[in-house]
Amino acid sequence: MGQADLTPHQVVDVLISFIRVSLEQIWYNLDIYPAESFRKYTFHHLDVYSSRHPRVIAYLDEFERAIRPMFEEGKVVRLYLEVMDIDEKSCSIGISFKNSLLFEQIRNDTQFMESNRPNKVFSSFTLINQMKAFLYSLMIETASLDRRNGDNYGDFKILLSTTDDSSVSQDENWILEKSFNSEMSKQNVKFENKDIKTIREVNIGYLLMRGYVARF
Repeated sequence: MGQADLTPHQVVDVLISFIRVSLEQIWYNLDIYPAESFRKYTFHHLDVYSSRHPRVIAYLDEFERAIRPMFEEGKVVRLYLEVMDIDEKSCSIGISFKNSLLFEQIRNDTQFMESNRPNKVFSSFTLINQMKAFLYSLMIETASLDRRNGDNYGDFKILLSTTDDSSVSQDENWILEKSFNSEMSKQNVKFENKDIKTIREVNIGYLLMRGYVARF
C-alpha cells in the first residue's frame, strides 16, 4: 500500500490481516501446533511463521469471515486467546480496541464504511508501522513464555467481547463473555493477581489498541 491513504474498509483489512498473523505467531511460539507444520515467510519485512496444514488454514479463513462483520459494524471491543495445557489455562493473550474512535464512528454513522474515498487520516504508512511494532512486541513476549515439552500439543480458545454483549461485567480486568462460536462462556475470564506483561500500545488518534500477556 506504500504511503497511500486508506478507506475504512482497507483499515479493517489491515487489522484483520495482522490479527491473523498474530494468532499464528502465538501458535508457533507456544507449540500449539508442531513447528514443522509451519513455514517461514516475510510479512511487512518481519520474519513470521504460517501454518501449512489445510485444516488450520481453513480454520483461519473461517475465523476471518466470522470476525469481519463485527469489525465492519464497529462491534469488537476485545479479542482474547486462551492457551490451555492439559485442561489448565497456561496463559492468555488479550487485544483491546476499547475507546477507538474508528469503531465509534462506524457505529454512529451507518454510511461511514460505504465510503470508497481514501481518508487522509488513515495513512497506511502510520498504521502498518504501528501494527508492525505491536506484532513484534507480541512475538517477543510470547516467545519468552514456556514452550511445551514432548508430543502433547496445547489447545486454545478464541474469545470476543462485543458492544452487544448482553451481560458485560463492570470489571475492567479483561472479562470476556462471548466466544468465537457465539456461545456464552460459563465462566468469566479474569486476570486478577496474575503475572501480566503489556504489549506495545497502538495509539494513532482513530485507533487505540492495547495488548496484554498473562501467565497463570
